[in-house]
Amino acid sequence: MRLVGQGARCKVRTGTTEDTDSSPSSGEGLPSDIATHTWRALELTEQAAREQAVDVNKTLASSRARGAMLLDIEWRLGPAPDWSSAKVFVSDVGGFAPFFRQERPLDLHFGEFRWTSFSLVRQTLNGDPHLPPAATKAEAVQGLIEMALAGLGPREALFFEGISVQGATYRLITSNKALARRVVVIRLGKPFEHQYARLPQKYEQYLQQLSSKSRQSLLYSERKLTKEMNGEVEARGFKSVDDVAAFLLDGSAISRKTYQWNLLGLGLRDCPSTRARLAMAAHKGWLRSYILYCRGLPVSFMLGYQYGGCYYYTDVGFDPVYAKWSVGSVLQLKVMQDLYQQDGRPELFDFSTGYGEHKERFGSESRLEANVLLMPRTMRARWMAASFLASEWVSETVADALDRLGLKAKLKRLLRRGSASRG
Repeated sequence: MRLVGQGARCKVRTGTTEDTDSSPSSGEGLPSDIATHTWRALELTEQAAREQAVDVNKTLASSRARGAMLLDIEWRLGPAPDWSSAKVFVSDVGGFAPFFRQERPLDLHFGEFRWTSFSLVRQTLNGDPHLPPAATKAEAVQGLIEMALAGLGPREALFFEGISVQGATYRLITSNKALARRVVVIRLGKPFEHQYARLPQKYEQYLQQLSSKSRQSLLYSERKLTKEMNGEVEARGFKSVDDVAAFLLDGSAISRKTYQWNLLGLGLRDCPSTRARLAMAAHKGWLRSYILYCRGLPVSFMLGYQYGGCYYYTDVGFDPVYAKWSVGSVLQLKVMQDLYQQDGRPELFDFSTGYGEHKERFGSESRLEANVLLMPRTMRARWMAASFLASEWVSETVADALDRLGLKAKLKRLLRRGSASRG
């Protein structure tokens, strides 16, 4: 059950050297010669280039907590890598930006339902490019976008997924006048809060970061579930290659009962490709996944990984029959407890993109992010942008009207309850 949303609610907004840049980015022209920020492409079909990229990833894993796993070439390409499907750019100031080719259409939605789509090949960069603190980031990003645009094929687009709205990349894309004359920019949805939790040295210190109301509510839910199940509540961790089959067996059984599985076609699936991917993560020591059992039955799961100093919460789900006992929140609390009991406690817990009340309850900070498409300014691109914006406007107008009538939340619950019951 992948949790997604477009709410832009904020608790604590933070900026780091990875996120922000005070350099101007809205000038008239893109510099034709950026001598101090020269980018070059690594040809990953060559062994030496692959080794260089892997070395960079190892450095990032040890030095950058936020988002390093999303830049890892080996992880993103998976156990059967197609090296030609990634474009990796490096700069002479230590910049690193891997774009991954995805055949991923531009979907037009009405609410949660997709009604049509445009075929599209995306060259996707997840998060902002890595730039060292000493870099003049606006200029470095300008050079990167110039080079990435030059390599686009027909019907391809650059997709910047989950970039900080305070960062140089977003500000350049959305405010540079010269760039706007050459490309079509489509902002996919509203900016959203990406929740994180800092994990201090002791578990008790983490709990103190939460609001008093959240802390009391979570601990009460844990006690209540234990009482209702006569003490038969257990959270199991799955970390080794041998654990993969058992995790997918019980986790996918839970996922099949959720509305994400039945309504949206999402969820955790037990298939050969997923088994191979989780086995790869386990082999590298990254797999950290969990299932909550009540009276021996699987009721909630969390698929996640620990990479360097960050835990990545990737996919979660719970049996709706057990919703009144807050089994998802209880599992989240037990995962936090387990992370503190393991060697190499992560510094940061990444709740992935999309708003969720439970994320806000467990998180201690957040970052406002956005998803943006860039396409060369062709007639097709302009038609796609106009159609997308019109579809979004109609969907939001209808949603606002239902909300004013007090029907939006009821209709959403009805649809989700009906779809989940089919699992």
